[in-house]
Amino acid sequence: MEGNKVKVKIINIKKEKNYLKNSLATMILFMSSQVLQFILVLDVLRETGSALIFSVAVAASSIFNIVFSPISGFINEKYDKRYIMGISSVAVGFLGIIIYFLYISMEITSIIVPVVLLVGLGIFEVFYLGGCIPILSEIFEDKDMIEISATSTQMMVLIMKILSPLIGGIIYSIWSIERTIVFISVTFITTSCFCFSMTIRPKENKLTDKVSFLEIYRNKLGDLRSQKQLAPLLLILIVSSMVFLSNKDVIMIYSFDRIDLSSSVVIGLSMTIITVIEGIFSFIALGIYQEKNDVFVLRISSLLISGFFLLFFIILMFYESYLNNFFVIYSLFTAITAIFTIISMKHFLAQFPEEEKVQAISTINYLTNIFVSLGYIIYGFLIQTIGLISVVSLSGLLFSTVVSPILIAWKKSSIE
Repeated sequence: MEGNKVKVKIINIKKEKNYLKNSLATMILFMSSQVLQFILVLDVLRETGSALIFSVAVAASSIFNIVFSPISGFINEKYDKRYIMGISSVAVGFLGIIIYFLYISMEITSIIVPVVLLVGLGIFEVFYLGGCIPILSEIFEDKDMIEISATSTQMMVLIMKILSPLIGGIIYSIWSIERTIVFISVTFITTSCFCFSMTIRPKENKLTDKVSFLEIYRNKLGDLRSQKQLAPLLLILIVSSMVFLSNKDVIMIYSFDRIDLSSSVVIGLSMTIITVIEGIFSFIALGIYQEKNDVFVLRISSLLISGFFLLFFIILMFYESYLNNFFVIYSLFTAITAIFTIISMKHFLAQFPEEEKVQAISTINYLTNIFVSLGYIIYGFLIQTIGLISVVSLSGLLFSTVVSPILIAWKKSSIE
Protein backbone atom coordinates (compact mmCIF):
# COMPACT_ATOMS: atom_id res chain seq x y z
CA MET A 1 0.00 0.00 0.00
CA GLU A 2 2.82 2.39 0.88
CA GLY A 3 4.51 1.69 -2.46
CA ASN A 4 1.29 2.45 -4.34
CA LYS A 5 0.98 5.79 -2.54
CA VAL A 6 4.52 6.72 -3.58
CA LYS A 7 3.76 5.78 -7.20
CA VAL A 8 0.62 7.92 -7.17
CA LYS A 9 2.59 10.86 -5.78
CA ILE A 10 5.25 10.45 -8.49
CA ILE A 11 2.53 10.43 -11.16
CA ASN A 12 1.00 13.56 -9.63
CA ILE A 13 4.40 15.25 -9.63
CA LYS A 14 4.86 14.49 -13.32
CA LYS A 15 1.46 16.03 -14.07
CA GLU A 16 2.29 19.27 -12.27
CA LYS A 17 2.98 21.83 -15.01
CA ASN A 18 4.99 24.15 -12.80
CA TYR A 19 7.27 21.29 -11.78
CA LEU A 20 7.77 20.36 -15.43
CA LYS A 21 8.62 23.96 -16.28
CA ASN A 22 11.12 24.14 -13.41
CA SER A 23 12.69 20.79 -14.39
CA LEU A 24 12.93 21.64 -18.09
CA ALA A 25 14.44 25.05 -17.38
CA THR A 26 16.92 23.58 -14.88
CA MET A 27 17.99 20.83 -17.27
CA ILE A 28 18.52 23.19 -20.22
CA LEU A 29 20.09 26.08 -18.31
CA PHE A 30 22.42 24.08 -16.07
CA MET A 31 23.59 21.90 -18.97
CA SER A 32 24.16 25.02 -21.11
CA SER A 33 26.14 26.68 -18.33
CA GLN A 34 28.35 23.65 -17.64
CA VAL A 35 28.97 22.97 -21.34
CA LEU A 36 29.92 26.58 -22.05
CA GLN A 37 32.25 26.69 -19.03
CA PHE A 38 34.05 23.56 -20.24
CA ILE A 39 34.38 24.95 -23.77
CA LEU A 40 35.64 28.33 -22.58
CA VAL A 41 38.37 26.96 -20.29
CA LEU A 42 39.49 24.45 -22.93
CA ASP A 43 39.60 27.20 -25.56
CA VAL A 44 41.66 29.41 -23.23
CA LEU A 45 44.17 26.55 -22.80
CA ARG A 46 44.33 25.89 -26.53
CA GLU A 47 44.70 29.56 -27.46
CA THR A 48 47.23 30.60 -24.81
CA GLY A 49 49.02 27.39 -23.86
CA SER A 50 49.53 28.95 -20.44
CA ALA A 51 48.82 26.86 -17.36
CA LEU A 52 48.49 29.99 -15.21
CA ILE A 53 45.95 31.68 -17.48
CA PHE A 54 44.09 28.39 -17.84
CA SER A 55 43.89 27.94 -14.06
CA VAL A 56 42.65 31.53 -13.62
CA ALA A 57 39.88 30.76 -16.14
CA VAL A 58 38.95 27.57 -14.25
CA ALA A 59 38.89 29.44 -10.93
CA ALA A 60 36.95 32.45 -12.28
CA SER A 61 33.44 31.03 -11.89
CA SER A 62 34.12 29.19 -8.62
CA ILE A 63 35.58 32.26 -6.87
CA PHE A 64 32.50 34.36 -7.56
CA ASN A 65 30.34 31.35 -6.69
CA ILE A 66 31.91 31.49 -3.22
CA VAL A 67 31.44 35.26 -2.93
CA PHE A 68 27.78 35.27 -3.94
CA SER A 69 26.49 31.99 -2.43
CA PRO A 70 25.56 33.50 0.99
CA ILE A 71 23.93 36.48 -0.77
CA SER A 72 22.04 34.12 -3.09
CA GLY A 73 20.47 32.22 -0.19
CA PHE A 74 19.34 35.44 1.44
CA ILE A 75 17.88 36.95 -1.76
CA ASN A 76 16.10 33.75 -2.83
CA GLU A 77 14.51 33.53 0.61
CA LYS A 78 13.40 37.14 0.66
CA TYR A 79 12.21 37.67 -2.94
CA ASP A 80 10.23 35.73 -5.55
CA LYS A 81 12.41 32.83 -6.69
CA ARG A 82 10.83 32.78 -10.17
CA TYR A 83 12.09 36.27 -10.91
CA ILE A 84 15.53 35.64 -9.41
CA MET A 85 15.92 32.54 -11.60
CA GLY A 86 14.51 34.24 -14.70
CA ILE A 87 16.43 37.51 -14.35
CA SER A 88 19.73 35.68 -13.75
CA SER A 89 19.11 33.62 -16.91
CA VAL A 90 18.34 36.68 -19.03
CA ALA A 91 21.30 38.60 -17.60
CA VAL A 92 23.86 35.90 -18.41
CA GLY A 93 22.24 35.48 -21.85
CA PHE A 94 22.72 39.15 -22.71
CA LEU A 95 26.24 39.02 -21.26
CA GLY A 96 26.98 36.15 -23.64
CA ILE A 97 25.70 38.13 -26.63
CA ILE A 98 27.95 41.05 -25.67
CA ILE A 99 30.89 38.64 -25.36
CA TYR A 100 29.99 37.22 -28.79
CA PHE A 101 30.30 40.64 -30.43
CA LEU A 102 33.61 41.19 -28.63
CA TYR A 103 34.86 37.86 -29.99
CA ILE A 104 33.96 38.63 -33.61
CA SER A 105 35.26 42.22 -33.43
CA MET A 106 38.70 41.35 -32.03
CA GLU A 107 41.43 39.65 -34.04
CA ILE A 108 43.12 38.43 -30.86
CA THR A 109 40.69 37.82 -28.02
CA SER A 110 41.85 39.10 -24.64
CA ILE A 111 41.82 36.63 -21.75
CA ILE A 112 39.52 39.06 -19.95
CA VAL A 113 36.68 38.35 -22.40
CA PRO A 114 36.15 34.61 -21.67
CA VAL A 115 36.93 35.14 -17.97
CA VAL A 116 34.14 37.73 -17.71
CA LEU A 117 31.70 35.25 -19.23
CA LEU A 118 32.92 32.50 -16.88
CA VAL A 119 32.35 34.82 -13.93
CA GLY A 120 28.83 35.56 -15.23
CA LEU A 121 28.08 31.84 -15.55
CA GLY A 122 29.34 31.21 -12.01
CA ILE A 123 27.12 33.93 -10.58
CA PHE A 124 24.16 32.66 -12.63
CA GLU A 125 24.54 29.13 -11.23
CA VAL A 126 24.63 30.45 -7.65
CA PHE A 127 21.38 32.40 -7.98
CA TYR A 128 19.59 29.87 -10.17
CA LEU A 129 20.44 26.77 -8.14
CA GLY A 130 19.65 28.75 -4.99
CA GLY A 131 16.05 28.92 -6.20
CA CYS A 132 15.25 25.92 -8.41
CA ILE A 133 15.09 23.41 -5.53
CA PRO A 134 13.66 25.62 -2.71
CA ILE A 135 10.87 26.76 -5.08
CA LEU A 136 9.50 23.20 -5.03
CA SER A 137 8.12 23.87 -1.54
CA GLU A 138 6.05 26.66 -3.12
CA ILE A 139 4.81 24.41 -5.94
CA PHE A 140 3.78 21.42 -3.81
CA GLU A 141 2.07 21.28 -0.42
CA ASP A 142 2.64 17.59 0.32
CA LYS A 143 5.96 17.00 2.12
CA ASP A 144 6.65 13.69 0.38
CA MET A 145 6.06 15.24 -3.04
CA ILE A 146 8.50 18.05 -2.17
CA GLU A 147 11.17 15.52 -1.15
CA ILE A 148 10.64 13.33 -4.23
CA SER A 149 10.73 16.29 -6.62
CA ALA A 150 13.79 17.79 -4.89
CA THR A 151 15.66 14.47 -5.13
CA SER A 152 14.80 14.10 -8.82
CA THR A 153 15.95 17.68 -9.51
CA GLN A 154 19.25 17.08 -7.68
CA MET A 155 19.78 13.85 -9.65
CA MET A 156 19.07 15.70 -12.90
CA VAL A 157 21.62 18.40 -12.04
CA LEU A 158 24.18 15.69 -11.22
CA ILE A 159 23.58 13.91 -14.54
CA MET A 160 23.92 17.19 -16.44
CA LYS A 161 27.22 17.87 -14.66
CA ILE A 162 28.51 14.40 -15.56
CA LEU A 163 27.56 14.65 -19.24
CA SER A 164 28.57 18.28 -19.81
CA PRO A 165 32.32 17.65 -20.53
CA LEU A 166 31.47 15.04 -23.17
CA ILE A 167 28.82 17.23 -24.80
CA GLY A 168 31.11 20.25 -24.54
CA GLY A 169 33.95 18.32 -26.18
CA ILE A 170 31.71 17.30 -29.08
CA ILE A 171 30.37 20.83 -29.60
CA TYR A 172 33.87 22.32 -29.41
CA SER A 173 35.06 19.94 -32.14
CA ILE A 174 32.31 20.88 -34.63
CA TRP A 175 31.39 24.52 -33.81
CA SER A 176 33.39 27.69 -33.48
CA ILE A 177 33.58 29.29 -30.03
CA GLU A 178 31.65 32.32 -31.32
CA ARG A 179 28.78 30.23 -32.66
CA THR A 180 28.59 28.24 -29.43
CA ILE A 181 28.46 31.39 -27.29
CA VAL A 182 25.67 33.04 -29.27
CA PHE A 183 23.60 29.82 -29.46
CA ILE A 184 23.83 29.16 -25.70
CA SER A 185 23.19 32.83 -24.90
CA VAL A 186 19.97 32.80 -26.91
CA THR A 187 19.06 29.54 -25.16
CA PHE A 188 19.45 31.25 -21.77
CA ILE A 189 17.18 34.13 -22.77
CA THR A 190 14.43 32.01 -24.35
CA THR A 191 14.44 29.36 -21.59
CA SER A 192 13.89 32.03 -18.93
CA CYS A 193 10.21 32.16 -20.02
CA PHE A 194 9.69 28.86 -18.15
CA CYS A 195 10.86 30.54 -14.94
CA PHE A 196 8.68 33.65 -15.33
CA SER A 197 5.56 31.64 -16.29
CA MET A 198 5.51 29.35 -13.22
CA THR A 199 2.60 29.69 -10.81
CA ILE A 200 3.48 29.22 -7.13
CA ARG A 201 1.68 29.36 -3.83
CA PRO A 202 2.05 32.56 -1.77
CA LYS A 203 4.64 32.15 0.97
CA GLU A 204 5.32 33.68 4.33
CA ASN A 205 8.53 35.62 4.66
CA LYS A 206 10.48 33.74 7.33
CA LEU A 207 13.21 36.36 7.61
CA THR A 208 11.91 38.27 10.60
CA ASP A 209 15.41 39.29 11.74
CA LYS A 210 18.15 40.85 9.69
CA VAL A 211 20.54 37.92 9.61
CA SER A 212 23.38 37.68 7.09
CA PHE A 213 24.34 34.26 5.80
CA LEU A 214 27.95 35.35 6.23
CA GLU A 215 27.28 35.72 9.95
CA ILE A 216 25.87 32.21 10.07
CA TYR A 217 29.04 30.85 8.46
CA ARG A 218 31.23 32.91 10.78
CA ASN A 219 29.37 31.66 13.87
CA LYS A 220 29.62 28.09 12.69
CA LEU A 221 33.34 28.45 12.10
CA GLY A 222 33.63 29.67 15.69
CA ASP A 223 31.93 26.46 16.83
CA LEU A 224 34.36 24.42 14.74
CA ARG A 225 37.38 26.11 16.31
CA SER A 226 36.03 25.38 19.79
CA GLN A 227 35.94 21.61 19.14
CA LYS A 228 39.52 20.35 19.24
CA GLN A 229 38.63 16.89 17.93
CA LEU A 230 37.50 18.45 14.64
CA ALA A 231 40.88 20.02 13.88
CA PRO A 232 42.49 16.94 12.26
CA LEU A 233 39.29 16.10 10.39
CA LEU A 234 38.97 19.65 9.10
CA LEU A 235 42.61 19.72 8.00
CA ILE A 236 42.25 16.37 6.22
CA LEU A 237 39.09 17.49 4.39
CA ILE A 238 40.54 20.83 3.29
CA VAL A 239 43.93 19.50 2.15
CA SER A 240 42.50 16.44 0.40
CA SER A 241 39.79 18.49 -1.34
CA MET A 242 42.34 21.02 -2.58
CA VAL A 243 44.68 18.29 -3.82
CA PHE A 244 41.98 16.05 -5.36
CA LEU A 245 39.60 18.58 -6.94
CA SER A 246 42.20 21.08 -8.10
CA ASN A 247 44.18 18.13 -9.42
CA LYS A 248 41.19 16.83 -11.33
CA ASP A 249 40.17 20.11 -12.96
CA VAL A 250 43.59 21.59 -13.70
CA ILE A 251 46.26 18.89 -13.85
CA MET A 252 44.10 16.34 -15.67
CA ILE A 253 42.93 18.64 -18.48
CA TYR A 254 46.34 20.29 -18.81
CA SER A 255 48.24 17.00 -18.83
CA PHE A 256 45.78 15.30 -21.19
CA ASP A 257 46.08 18.22 -23.60
CA ARG A 258 49.87 18.20 -23.25
CA ILE A 259 50.28 14.49 -23.98
CA ASP A 260 48.68 14.78 -27.41
CA LEU A 261 45.10 13.97 -26.48
CA SER A 262 44.34 16.79 -28.88
CA SER A 263 40.73 15.85 -29.50
CA SER A 264 38.32 17.82 -27.31
CA VAL A 265 35.92 14.87 -27.55
CA VAL A 266 38.53 12.55 -25.99
CA ILE A 267 39.21 15.03 -23.18
CA GLY A 268 35.47 15.51 -22.54
CA LEU A 269 34.84 11.75 -22.58
CA SER A 270 37.77 11.18 -20.22
CA MET A 271 36.39 13.70 -17.71
CA THR A 272 32.90 12.18 -17.96
CA ILE A 273 34.26 8.68 -17.28
CA ILE A 274 36.33 9.96 -14.36
CA THR A 275 33.26 11.67 -12.85
CA VAL A 276 31.16 8.50 -13.25
CA ILE A 277 33.86 6.43 -11.53
CA GLU A 278 34.00 9.00 -8.73
CA GLY A 279 30.21 8.76 -8.27
CA ILE A 280 30.15 4.96 -8.26
CA PHE A 281 32.86 4.65 -5.63
CA SER A 282 31.29 7.39 -3.53
CA PHE A 283 28.16 5.22 -3.29
CA ILE A 284 30.33 2.20 -2.50
CA ALA A 285 32.02 4.17 0.28
CA LEU A 286 28.62 5.05 1.74
CA GLY A 287 27.79 1.34 1.82
CA ILE A 288 31.04 0.01 3.32
CA TYR A 289 31.38 2.69 5.97
CA GLN A 290 31.55 1.08 9.42
CA GLU A 291 32.74 2.66 12.63
CA LYS A 292 34.92 -0.36 13.50
CA ASN A 293 37.16 -0.28 10.42
CA ASP A 294 36.81 3.20 8.98
CA VAL A 295 40.12 4.57 10.32
CA PHE A 296 41.89 1.52 8.90
CA VAL A 297 40.28 2.16 5.48
CA LEU A 298 41.34 5.80 5.64
CA ARG A 299 44.93 4.83 6.46
CA ILE A 300 45.15 2.27 3.65
CA SER A 301 43.53 4.59 1.09
CA SER A 302 45.87 7.46 2.07
CA LEU A 303 48.89 5.22 1.47
CA LEU A 304 47.45 4.13 -1.91
CA ILE A 305 46.86 7.78 -2.88
CA SER A 306 50.48 8.61 -2.04
CA GLY A 307 51.52 5.65 -4.18
CA PHE A 308 49.40 6.87 -7.09
CA PHE A 309 51.11 10.25 -6.98
CA LEU A 310 54.42 8.42 -7.34
CA LEU A 311 53.03 6.53 -10.34
CA PHE A 312 51.83 9.81 -11.90
CA PHE A 313 55.36 11.13 -11.59
CA ILE A 314 56.78 8.08 -13.36
CA ILE A 315 54.15 8.13 -16.11
CA LEU A 316 54.53 11.85 -16.81
CA MET A 317 58.29 11.34 -17.03
CA PHE A 318 57.70 8.73 -19.74
CA TYR A 319 54.27 9.77 -21.03
CA GLU A 320 54.83 8.70 -24.65
CA SER A 321 55.21 5.06 -23.64
CA TYR A 322 52.59 5.00 -20.86
CA LEU A 323 49.80 7.13 -22.32
CA ASN A 324 47.08 4.47 -21.97
CA ASN A 325 48.24 3.52 -18.49
CA PHE A 326 47.95 7.15 -17.39
CA PHE A 327 44.17 7.16 -17.84
CA VAL A 328 43.73 3.75 -16.20
CA ILE A 329 45.80 4.73 -13.17
CA TYR A 330 44.07 8.10 -12.90
CA SER A 331 40.72 6.25 -12.85
CA LEU A 332 41.93 4.06 -9.98
CA PHE A 333 43.22 7.17 -8.21
CA THR A 334 39.76 8.77 -8.54
CA ALA A 335 38.10 5.67 -7.07
CA ILE A 336 40.38 5.66 -4.02
CA THR A 337 40.02 9.42 -3.44
CA ALA A 338 36.21 9.10 -3.60
CA ILE A 339 36.25 6.48 -0.84
CA PHE A 340 38.69 8.54 1.21
CA THR A 341 36.64 11.74 0.87
CA ILE A 342 33.27 10.16 1.74
CA ILE A 343 34.54 8.36 4.84
CA SER A 344 36.37 11.51 6.01
CA MET A 345 33.19 13.54 5.56
CA LYS A 346 31.12 10.99 7.49
CA HIS A 347 33.63 11.15 10.33
CA PHE A 348 33.32 14.92 10.32
CA LEU A 349 29.51 14.87 10.36
CA ALA A 350 29.48 12.27 13.14
CA GLN A 351 30.74 14.98 15.50
CA PHE A 352 27.51 17.01 15.15
CA PRO A 353 23.98 16.45 16.46
CA GLU A 354 21.45 15.47 13.78
CA GLU A 355 19.85 18.92 13.68
CA GLU A 356 23.23 20.59 12.96
CA LYS A 357 24.43 18.27 10.17
CA VAL A 358 22.92 20.30 7.32
CA GLN A 359 24.65 23.48 8.47
CA ALA A 360 27.89 21.54 9.01
CA ILE A 361 27.76 20.29 5.40
CA SER A 362 27.18 23.85 4.16
CA THR A 363 30.11 25.10 6.20
CA ILE A 364 32.60 22.46 5.09
CA ASN A 365 31.51 22.81 1.45
CA TYR A 366 32.00 26.56 1.68
CA LEU A 367 35.45 26.12 3.23
CA THR A 368 36.62 23.48 0.76
CA ASN A 369 35.36 25.55 -2.19
CA ILE A 370 37.54 28.43 -1.02
CA PHE A 371 40.65 26.25 -0.85
CA VAL A 372 39.86 24.43 -4.10
CA SER A 373 39.57 27.77 -5.93
CA LEU A 374 42.84 28.84 -4.36
CA GLY A 375 44.30 25.49 -5.43
CA TYR A 376 43.37 26.14 -9.07
CA ILE A 377 45.50 29.28 -9.19
CA ILE A 378 48.35 27.76 -7.15
CA TYR A 379 48.48 24.71 -9.42
CA GLY A 380 48.44 26.86 -12.56
CA PHE A 381 51.19 29.14 -11.25
CA LEU A 382 53.39 26.20 -10.22
CA ILE A 383 52.89 24.34 -13.50
CA GLN A 384 53.85 27.52 -15.35
CA THR A 385 56.98 28.10 -13.24
CA ILE A 386 58.37 24.68 -12.25
CA GLY A 387 56.63 22.28 -14.63
CA LEU A 388 53.87 19.67 -14.49
CA ILE A 389 56.04 16.81 -13.24
CA SER A 390 57.31 18.83 -10.28
CA VAL A 391 53.76 19.91 -9.38
CA VAL A 392 52.53 16.31 -9.36
CA SER A 393 55.43 15.43 -7.07
CA LEU A 394 54.63 18.34 -4.73
CA SER A 395 50.95 17.31 -4.63
CA GLY A 396 51.92 13.84 -3.47
CA LEU A 397 54.37 15.28 -0.97
CA LEU A 398 51.75 17.68 0.44
CA PHE A 399 49.22 14.91 0.88
CA SER A 400 51.74 12.46 2.34
CA THR A 401 53.27 14.92 4.82
CA VAL A 402 50.00 16.46 6.04
CA VAL A 403 47.29 13.80 5.84
CA SER A 404 49.09 10.47 6.30
CA PRO A 405 50.84 11.36 9.60
CA ILE A 406 47.53 12.53 11.09
CA LEU A 407 45.89 9.22 10.18
CA ILE A 408 48.79 7.12 11.41
CA ALA A 409 48.75 8.91 14.79
CA TRP A 410 44.97 8.99 14.93
CA LYS A 411 43.66 7.12 17.94
CA LYS A 412 40.14 5.74 17.85
CA SER A 413 39.38 7.16 21.27
CA SER A 414 40.03 10.71 20.04
CA ILE A 415 37.06 10.70 17.73
CA GLU A 416 34.48 8.79 19.73
